[in-house]
Amino acid sequence: MNSRSVLRALGVAAVMMSMTTGTAGAQVPAHIEAGLLKIGQIVDPGCTAKLYRSSMPANDVNSTATPPRIS
Repeated sequence: MNSRSVLRALGVAAVMMSMTTGTAGAQVPAHIEAGLLKIGQIVDPGCTAKLYRSSMPANDVNSTATPPRIS
């Protein structure tokens, strides 16, 4: 292998490494994390929504919505 091939291979490797190491982790506040751990590994939209409600604006669409009446 000549030096040009080696440099090209190193350049490709460097680009690929920079593309794969740029992941970002979500930062969940400690009180929400504790609540999620308490809920466990299930899908529970109602309980999860209650945990995040304190972080949401007070006057959003869901704050004034009334639940549908079930006859």
